[in-house]
Amino acid sequence: MAEHIGIDLGTTHSLVAATINGVPTVLPDPETGDALLPSIVHFAADDSILVGAAAEALLITDPLTTIYSAKRLMGRGAGDSEMASDGLAYAITSDCQVLLPNGTRISAPAVAAH
Repeated sequence: MAEHIGIDLGTTHSLVAATINGVPTVLPDPETGDALLPSIVHFAADDSILVGAAAEALLITDPLTTIYSAKRLMGRGAGDSEMASDGLAYAITSDCQVLLPNGTRISAPAVAAH
């Protein structure tokens, strides 16, 4: 029997599942044991990157470099930035890229790739 892997890269949470010996099984985060992983990425000043629950813990203390709901920005372009940025703590550019305080621009797909 063929084994399969499924990945749901959601706007707020992500999940990975696989068939193991023919049984669908959700694969938990090896660090936390959680099945649902927050779709959040933190870009630290030292160029390290945290994802998931570790990044979520920094939403309050470092909101300008902790990126959430980045998938809302996908497919958006010039003129969409005001609507797309509604409620976001971090900055986005006029062409809907994430703008970090150090001036680095990151596309939404690049954020999601982490």
